[in-house]
Amino acid sequence: MRGKRRVGPSFRVPGHPDGRIFYYDLYVAVTNKGGYDKMSPDDWSEVSRQLGDTDPHSIVCFKTYTNYLLDYAGYLSNVSDYQFPESDDEDDDEDLCIKCGAPEEGNGVQCDDCDAIYHMHCLDPPLDSFPDGAWYCPKCLVGTGEYGFEEKEVHYSLDEFAQKCVDFEENFRREHCKGRTPSVQEIERYFWKLVDEEHSELEVEYGADIHRMKPGQISGFPREDTPGIDMRDPQTNFYVNHPFNLNKLPYAKGSLLNYVPNEISGMTVPWIYIGSLLSTFCWHVEDHYTLSANYCHFGATKKWYGIPSSQADRFEDYMKKMAPDMFKKQPDLLHQLVTLVNPQKLAEAGITCVYADQNPGEYVITYPRVYHAGFNCGLNVNEAVNFNMKDWLPLGEQAVDSYRLIKKENVFNHYQLLFNVLKEFNRRVRISEGLQSVDHELVAECIYQFKRYSFQQGQLISELDMSKFTTSYRPRTKEEEVLCDCCKTHIGFHYIKIEHIYSFHRNNQLMTPDSSPSNVSALVSIVPKVTSDPPMKSEVLSKKRKVSMMDEFEQLVQSAAEEARVKDEDEKAPGSGRKLRRTTKELHTTTTEPALDRSEPRKLRINQPLGKVAQELVRMGMGKTENLNIRGSKKLPGTALIIRLCLECLRSKVQLDGEVAQFVYEVHPSQSQVVIQEAETNLERLLTNQIK
Repeated sequence: MRGKRRVGPSFRVPGHPDGRIFYYDLYVAVTNKGGYDKMSPDDWSEVSRQLGDTDPHSIVCFKTYTNYLLDYAGYLSNVSDYQFPESDDEDDDEDLCIKCGAPEEGNGVQCDDCDAIYHMHCLDPPLDSFPDGAWYCPKCLVGTGEYGFEEKEVHYSLDEFAQKCVDFEENFRREHCKGRTPSVQEIERYFWKLVDEEHSELEVEYGADIHRMKPGQISGFPREDTPGIDMRDPQTNFYVNHPFNLNKLPYAKGSLLNYVPNEISGMTVPWIYIGSLLSTFCWHVEDHYTLSANYCHFGATKKWYGIPSSQADRFEDYMKKMAPDMFKKQPDLLHQLVTLVNPQKLAEAGITCVYADQNPGEYVITYPRVYHAGFNCGLNVNEAVNFNMKDWLPLGEQAVDSYRLIKKENVFNHYQLLFNVLKEFNRRVRISEGLQSVDHELVAECIYQFKRYSFQQGQLISELDMSKFTTSYRPRTKEEEVLCDCCKTHIGFHYIKIEHIYSFHRNNQLMTPDSSPSNVSALVSIVPKVTSDPPMKSEVLSKKRKVSMMDEFEQLVQSAAEEARVKDEDEKAPGSGRKLRRTTKELHTTTTEPALDRSEPRKLRINQPLGKVAQELVRMGMGKTENLNIRGSKKLPGTALIIRLCLECLRSKVQLDGEVAQFVYEVHPSQSQVVIQEAETNLERLLTNQIK
């Protein structure tokens, strides 16, 4: 299951004749202008106009490209040498490399689809040896967009989809089984025959990843908010609150997802899967290597295959050897649910593979880091969700480390989960609540992992030159998810924030770049400096008195608390409405398009040039733009490029070179140490019966 839903083929544009613009059209338009780095404000206006955005002041195309297409464009720039030329019929008597035109001379590979020949060294990345089995050139693999599964925006009622399945199954029986109903074994043989053929044009539909959008909308299990349900009925109450009701399982006793504060669609919120004959789910492991529970509500058999976690490394190595070029281009390929290999081939390679036939009323549980795949033998309705237990913790940490290497986004913060477990344990000890039910092994493992993580973070902090940073304290809100823009792991507790503000101002001139130093300095004087330095820090520095990190942190906390108190008083004051206290310290992020004066053309100005680090990260597609309102300023809101880096990426991948950056605390290291030491003391007292 996935933590986020995929982006569709287009995005909405208010006022557009068709209501939307396709991402591909935007990509082509920007590419024709020379690429993102060469786009001027005038170019963005022209592109918007070409694509049908009727608002002359719209920045929708600019923001969409920056947020969603920059990664894609950066990837294609690495394989941009591919022109995908067609074969020349006049040269058919000689095997020539379609890339360089030279004879292949025994060092070429031929595409199993279009028969084009490439030198192994002409490929990007080059091949070191001839591939095993079938091989497809870049044009056939990704150039035509046929790689993976096609997602359609088609809506069916359950009855409509069931009728399509009945019609398909009747045709299948008539064409392949002489009109009789095939057995599971016969369907299995035919399914893997189709997979191994590689040129099959058979299309099937699968209603996958259907999730609850609003209370009571989607779940095969009863819920308190299910329309028409009577919670006074004892049997109904029993099923609603049963731990194997998949709406309850993620938060059942012993599941560590209780310590994840946010609901996660597909992980803590069940997804529905409506299968059809021969529809499939490819080899994959669950997010963060968690356990999963899948229940069949009704319908035909679902065939499962699984690989024990002890052989997960062998399986991954086998897959990478099967398609090294694909894994070099997309290291997280096995997390994309697009890869199928016949279990018989895995067994021949010495990899253990087990199977299960799931029928209505049965659960299938997958354990941590167990690769699994399968297919459906007809129409069925299944529901699935994730959960975890204390034995999962080492594998959960392993998942975070492996995700970092392939830049796969984390779904939740593993170390925040550990921190929450320890804080809850300390709270229970302080009030002597439920100490008899404390899981000593769980607490000990959380102490071990979090203590090691805190030590590593402390080492990274000690290596930083703090004179290069302003410092801010910013506790995270419950709903927030902050990922490193480089490795995509969660960056809770402390991270580096690089911020560049783009402000739109009314101007009588056309939208052209403005590099005038006087204009830039004037703009800087208008926009308050973004800093959270403690009050009176300049006086402290003038006296050359050193302030410890903890003293500075406590001052930051007090400053933040004072601002929150003043804000609360302002909002509560009679007639204050939405009055905001003027400040030069805080930046407020909004989620809506800023209301701009459309009466005159706007001019894009930058209050400070991008530093070398920011330029490189933007080129690599990192960072994102956010709409910003400067508190206490009467100037128009603007857009900022925000780049957030974890400390490990800052040390290993970039070097600050004149960048203006913040060191952001969510939890100070000394606070983490207090929680760890308290938990260690409490656990020792509990184990020695000093507390009961």
